[in-house]
Amino acid sequence: MNKIFHNETLKSFTKKSLFVLTATLIVSSFFVFNAGKVEAQVSNTLVAPFETQTFGTGATAEWTNVDKHTGSYSVKLYSPANSYASVGTRAYVGTINDITSLSFWYKHSPYAAWVGPKMSLFLEKGGHYYRASTNCVVRSDTVWKKADAINGKDNDFYVNEENKNQILDYEENKDQIWNYVETQSDFITNIGTTVDNLTFNDLKIALTGANVKAVVVYVSAASKEGPGGAYIDDIEINGTTYYGKIQDAIDAATTGDTINVAAGMYNENLIVNKSLTLNGAKHGVTAVGRTGAESIIRAANSSVYVVKITADKVTLDGFTITGMANNGTNQAAVITWGVDSCTITNNILTNNYKDAINLFSVGTAYSDYNTVSNNVINGPNGVETFGIKIKGSHNTISGNHIYNTDTSIQIWSGDASETVSPDYNTISGNTIAQGIGGTAAHKWGIDIRTGHNNTVTGNTITGVEWAAINLYTSDKMASETGFDPRPANVTISNNTISGGEVGIALMEGARNNTISGNTIKETSVAGILGSLSRWPSNWSGKTLTYTNDTSYLNYLQIVGNTIKGNTISNCGHGIAMAYADNNILIENTIQNNKSTVAIDWHGVSFTADAAGVYFDANSSGNVANYNKITNNTGYSLKNANTAYNLDATKNWWGSAKPDFDTIVSNNVNYSPWYTNQEMTSLTAVIEEESGDDWVDFTAPSISDITLTVGDTNATISWKTDETSLSWIVYGTTNAYGLEKKTTSYVTSHSLTLSNLSPGTTYHYQIKSKDSAGNIGSYTDKTFTTLALNEKPKEIVKGGGGVIKPINQMTVEELKAEIARIMALIKQLQAELLKLKGCTITSFDRNLKLGMTSDDVKCLQIILNFAPDTQLTAFGVGSSGQETTYFGPLTKTAVIKFQEKYASEILAPVDLTAGTGFVGSTTRAKLNTFLGK
Repeated sequence: MNKIFHNETLKSFTKKSLFVLTATLIVSSFFVFNAGKVEAQVSNTLVAPFETQTFGTGATAEWTNVDKHTGSYSVKLYSPANSYASVGTRAYVGTINDITSLSFWYKHSPYAAWVGPKMSLFLEKGGHYYRASTNCVVRSDTVWKKADAINGKDNDFYVNEENKNQILDYEENKDQIWNYVETQSDFITNIGTTVDNLTFNDLKIALTGANVKAVVVYVSAASKEGPGGAYIDDIEINGTTYYGKIQDAIDAATTGDTINVAAGMYNENLIVNKSLTLNGAKHGVTAVGRTGAESIIRAANSSVYVVKITADKVTLDGFTITGMANNGTNQAAVITWGVDSCTITNNILTNNYKDAINLFSVGTAYSDYNTVSNNVINGPNGVETFGIKIKGSHNTISGNHIYNTDTSIQIWSGDASETVSPDYNTISGNTIAQGIGGTAAHKWGIDIRTGHNNTVTGNTITGVEWAAINLYTSDKMASETGFDPRPANVTISNNTISGGEVGIALMEGARNNTISGNTIKETSVAGILGSLSRWPSNWSGKTLTYTNDTSYLNYLQIVGNTIKGNTISNCGHGIAMAYADNNILIENTIQNNKSTVAIDWHGVSFTADAAGVYFDANSSGNVANYNKITNNTGYSLKNANTAYNLDATKNWWGSAKPDFDTIVSNNVNYSPWYTNQEMTSLTAVIEEESGDDWVDFTAPSISDITLTVGDTNATISWKTDETSLSWIVYGTTNAYGLEKKTTSYVTSHSLTLSNLSPGTTYHYQIKSKDSAGNIGSYTDKTFTTLALNEKPKEIVKGGGGVIKPINQMTVEELKAEIARIMALIKQLQAELLKLKGCTITSFDRNLKLGMTSDDVKCLQIILNFAPDTQLTAFGVGSSGQETTYFGPLTKTAVIKFQEKYASEILAPVDLTAGTGFVGSTTRAKLNTFLGK
């Protein structure tokens, strides 16, 4: 039997579908049908590139949505006389021996005898290429039927050997006819005298181990046949349904299904309208640096989205997505349409001339709780595009690499009609940079235009032209009444920023944000810049609901931000602030910054003749403590507001005796300051007739106390953090009356008290005096000498003596012993506070927000004793990192403390809620922790 096939142009089409990539990667999905008894059924599905081939005048093979068995599409084959039309896929990977079932669905259009669809396998074995085709032509009326190529009626096979180049190398032979020479029997394992009328089992024996190169359904008409044709759908191999379009598979899927898409090109605009998992060929593989064949979704219509997600709980994993043009409003390569809990991960988004990913809102439906992770976004160089836009809350944007976009990541709200603030989003671990070949402006890295309690942490941002991170209140939100549109309570932490003009910009309305642990270097204008980028008059005539102050200026001031623990080096200015009030600069390293020229940055303009830290004349109430501000050009710190003195005490200025006339401006309190880089030794300045002199006002710190008690003596040892005299006052009451003192300055101290009375309780207090006359004193402690002939004991870190066994005590002695133990607990508690750095003996004055003192540090230590009153679990203010500054964290913790002990603190003054003010009743409770 001789058969002739013809080859014309290969066409690739696309189809969204369910489940499998290769024979070894089949994913099963269970479908539930509500018809009588509910049963779980297995259905395997794969999206793979389909190829259509035709030969002869009038033959066609084309996708259509006019009729289909499942999903939205089928392929219509049409074959008049002397022609051939086919559709097939190369996605199956395996040998003929692996195949257990072959089938497809068909519907004639039109019907003609002997021009119905057949199925062929293109096979390769030992360098020979074969086409094994069914002899049977399937026939039907106008209804969909399933053709079983292996077990159907009269489904015997015949085999032909094919020319490799002509049959399989489509791209190089698009214009060649599929001529072939029929295989002779000596090419096939001897199973008889013919290679026709083979069962499929015969075929497996004859070509055992042959590799399957393609599975094809075709119609063909000889010279006196036709025309004939059929709709073809749902080609199945081993129970797996193969689709050629991703959308087709989506439409056929059931909620909860997984759709696996083989590598190849799919020209589609997808709508995912049910909860599905779409896996590309690279699903589970981060997009960063990966290689190999990709599942590519290219926009068929470039003026709209490539993938539009309109259902919750959709996963899009492991694709390359491309072809979105720069037109249309609120469009993106991937856009979520007011949906929640979707995952967009491990995708490459490239050559999209609009937004790459947009978490969008529709009416009052916002995109919340979505995850965008491990994607690579390559923006088109020179086009104003966004990498990732966020219009919703509780979204996580992590591990993405974004290149050559105008704005890489933006949290935004459109205008004053918005009803919900975009809050609690997390942007972490992303890499933002100018990509290879990038030459146009990459203006913004992470741009937050509104929203509260968002977190930006652990990102690496390089070479962004305008600002790496920008907080800003959009003027479109000026009359917002649904929520306060000013960006607030944003945490910007542990980011690494280099190059560009500004590291972190705090613009209009940025307030109560925390900027901590960031490394910023080599920005040409400033490491951190705070100001207004347009005059407040631009807000004229608009209602500003969230302020009692009618001044637009006050509404937009940069207020209450905490800037702590950042390293800012080799920038133009370190920190430059205008229109900034009550901001806290603490524990920053600001060094080697060089610019003293005025700020002139995209609408921001003010004099800034200090390269280290600068506050303009419109700023007030700012403080700068515990910073290292060194080697900056001109002033290291300048306050241009003559109406108040800026608190810049307790900083390290690069020298034990700085020339403050040259590094600090007027209107700055810089004393005391640290005299060593480790910031362990403070000094202050005093004015004398002969000029300025520096005096050490810091008392020695006492630690590591040990006590060894005998019957008539006791040896007390301790250490100090600087050389000082050894000194103890002691006696049988806390009035002491006796003392022992040395004249040597040491850091390890030990004194023995002699001529003591056996079995007697003594009070004692350790003192240490440094060479500047500063005296450090420890709290009152006690010990009890031993009775005569009792073995001496060492008591570590204070207190104790020898007592009777409990079972030998009287009731009165037990009461006394309980009282003694309670007193000892108080003493130990007070001692623990000392060891943690508390240097006061009692709280004798009221404390409130904005104060700086050692009392505040002791207060923070006590608050950090309990998890329910601690300032914070990590960073500045946490246990072991307490400060002397009474800031917002301290106030919040004090309120918790007051409400915890409400009966002792609040009730006596007729309060029911904490105030954060440390008054008399709060101090009384705090003093109990000091053993008072």
